[in-house]
Amino acid sequence: MSGFGTGRGSVSAFCAVPSPGFIGGKHVRGTVGAVVVVRASEGCLVLAHYEASELLKVRGRIKDLVTSKVASLSSFGGPFSVDLGTRSLESIRADAGGVYLDEDAIPLSWRDLQTMTKKGKTGAYECYEDGWEKIAEFSEETQRAISLLPLADGFAPTVVIGGFGMHRIKSSDPWTDTNLKMKALGTASGNTLDVCTGLGYTAIALADQPTVDRVTTIELDPSIVNIQRRNPWSRRLFENPKIDRKVGDAVELLPTIPDQSFSTIVHDPPALALCNELYTLDFYHQLRRTLKPSGKLYHYVGDPASKESGRLFRGIMDRLKQAGFQKVKRADGAFGILAR
Repeated sequence: MSGFGTGRGSVSAFCAVPSPGFIGGKHVRGTVGAVVVVRASEGCLVLAHYEASELLKVRGRIKDLVTSKVASLSSFGGPFSVDLGTRSLESIRADAGGVYLDEDAIPLSWRDLQTMTKKGKTGAYECYEDGWEKIAEFSEETQRAISLLPLADGFAPTVVIGGFGMHRIKSSDPWTDTNLKMKALGTASGNTLDVCTGLGYTAIALADQPTVDRVTTIELDPSIVNIQRRNPWSRRLFENPKIDRKVGDAVELLPTIPDQSFSTIVHDPPALALCNELYTLDFYHQLRRTLKPSGKLYHYVGDPASKESGRLFRGIMDRLKQAGFQKVKRADGAFGILAR
């Protein structure tokens, strides 16, 4: 049986390798760009801070732990949530040193679990046979810190870029947010375009529709792709053959796409402060050009009740009309705009 991992030690060759420029939540000087290794379904698992907290409770169930330096290895019934709530373990084994997960393949010491669950600390942690690592990156593309943020058991996580959350989490959750966008959009069909992949929830939801033949999804930042690969909720982004993933600048890629290529477009840009070029008239001209005459566009904006988003709605709707969209209306429930 393997011994306990060393926290921020080496990683298993079977799991996604984080960008070497962002280790243990800090930017490491003298390192190079991101490295992506496909995350396998075995060889590692992901724990949210709240899942680590539940595992830590097992410590109190081990008899004679205080008086015995080494308590006997015992089995404890679950279920225990892992992989950010996408699966559970029926039982685990534990002793005075810590817990053993996935048939003893992944050991975690009590100190490891305590570190993951420090007061006020949140995060997702990829755990291997010989260590663990917070799921976080430092983007060479944007020079911003990126991290996966679990919310609560049973809910998809969001991603935080430079302090900006990429999903609604106050009055909703990321997966519900995605479903609200799909509801506002209505039935999609044929070839669809998803601008700004993020964690891939929109691309997954579009590909789930039987009337959709193909989803082309564009992501600017390779570091976000690393986060996708390490997020259990994003796995179908890599498994569904209907999804065509592209990494690059949508401003540069869209002009290379033929006219009238898509029946449906979802434009889901980050905040204006992070990417103003995705809110310009020129970019909206490209969206209109690549959309079929009878096609439809959903454009995410933000909370219509906020002052900042309220001003954005007016400007975006004006520019969409200038770009050639004839019918432009707000979809307040989905925090966006519909245009044809």
